[in-house]
Amino acid sequence: MDPKFHKLMYLIAFLALLIAILTIYEVLNAINLFFTERIKI
Repeated sequence: MDPKFHKLMYLIAFLALLIAILTIYEVLNAINLFFTERIKI
């Protein structure tokens, strides 16, 4: 295995993790907004 390849894999894994965290945050934010709107009405 090439050390450069490992570095690339770590970078991809890090980016995937970042995207996953951002997506989860966005979804939770959307759910939170939805419920606050429902409670207001």
